[in-house]
Amino acid sequence: METSYRNIELFNLPSHKSHNEMVLKEVITNDCYSIKKLINENKKYDILIDIGSNIGTVTTLFLTNNIATTAYCVESDNNFLNVHKEFNKLNGLEERCNIDNVFIGLDTMNYVSNIIENNKDKTIFLKMDVEGYEYYLLKDLFNKDLFKYVTDLVMEIHTNLQLPDIDTLLYEYKWRTPYNMKENIEYNKLMLQNLENKISMSMNKKIFRGVCEIGETQNYILLTVNTYI
Repeated sequence: METSYRNIELFNLPSHKSHNEMVLKEVITNDCYSIKKLINENKKYDILIDIGSNIGTVTTLFLTNNIATTAYCVESDNNFLNVHKEFNKLNGLEERCNIDNVFIGLDTMNYVSNIIENNKDKTIFLKMDVEGYEYYLLKDLFNKDLFKYVTDLVMEIHTNLQLPDIDTLLYEYKWRTPYNMKENIEYNKLMLQNLENKISMSMNKKIFRGVCEIGETQNYILLTVNTYI
């Protein structure tokens, strides 16, 4: 994968250096989103929607390798957003990449749907990694029947004690403290499968699992799903 990350030291604030290096390792070295496969298969998309763009690693790879023509990015942390802006300058991507400082929640869950609504005739790649707030976005996309306009996606799905339980239809968000951790994990595993099936039916595509972490001593699930491996 080609990009100018050799200059990463220029943009690492001391307090965030370890975080930035961790992100680069996960996305580039470990290829957690299987971007190499997209490059090798010469995949092309008109638009990348990168929700939770962090320091811009995924977006930079998509644009410098011409996987996507244009990117719409959302990042709520200004420190990460500023690193992303520096990557854009370094790689000459400022005209192709739109970055918004938005916190995804109830008031902003229509952010993604608005982009899709305005680009139904385009090929769209959707990437989401927003630490549990993906449920707000999923609810909005399901309600507006917009998944059928998404060409491919990769997303991280999270659940733990601090996040809402997954509701199969994603119409309700209810908080609860489980009394039996393992039972709650089994419950959420079933809900995750239902969610995957719902996305698959909406897109008319098979959903594949990538990284899957299921905590036994801590009550959490982290699951990466996509439509291309």
